[in-house]
Amino acid sequence: EAGLQPDSYSFAALGAAYSNAGEWRRAVELLERVEAAGVTPTTHVFGAAMSACAKAGETAEVLRLLGVMRESGAAADLGCYGAAVHACFHAQMWDEVYGLLYDMRRKGITTPESMPPHLKGMWKQAQKQLGLAQPRVIDRAAKKRKWLLLQEELKKKRAAFRKKSRARARKG
Repeated sequence: EAGLQPDSYSFAALGAAYSNAGEWRRAVELLERVEAAGVTPTTHVFGAAMSACAKAGETAEVLRLLGVMRESGAAADLGCYGAAVHACFHAQMWDEVYGLLYDMRRKGITTPESMPPHLKGMWKQAQKQLGLAQPRVIDRAAKKRKWLLLQEELKKKRAAFRKKSRARARKG
C-alpha cells in the first residue's frame, strides 16, 4: 500500500475485468466495496456489473441493479440499458424488453435512427411477441380515393380564390 486510494476509474476497470472474466458475483460485490470505500458508484461501475450478470444469464440481478442505479441517481447509458435488454431478450421477457427500449427512446439515450441494429431487431421481436407489430398493408383503393378527394378539394379552393380575385378586380 503506497498510499494509493481507489477511485471510480479504478473500480470501473476492475468491474470490467470481472465482467470479461465471467465473474458476475464479484462484479456485483464490487459495488458494495465501492460504497464502503466512500466512492460514488458511476455508470461504468454499474454497467460492468450489469454486463457481467447479463452474460451469465442473471436477468433478475441485472434488473435489480438497474433499479439500484436509478435510486442512486446514476444515469443509465446505452451500455447499461443494452445489458438489461439483452438479459431480458434471452429470458424472453418481452414486456421488459419493450419497456426498456421504450425508456431508452423516451430518455433520449437512443433514437429510432441511432439505435444499434441488434437492438432494433430486439424491439421488433418484442413488438411481434406482444402483438404490437402491425403489418403494413397498402390499400391502393383507399389511397386513390383520398387522392381524388384532395384533388377535388383543391379544385374548389382554386375556384373560390378565382371568384374572390374577380370580385376584387371589379371593385378596384
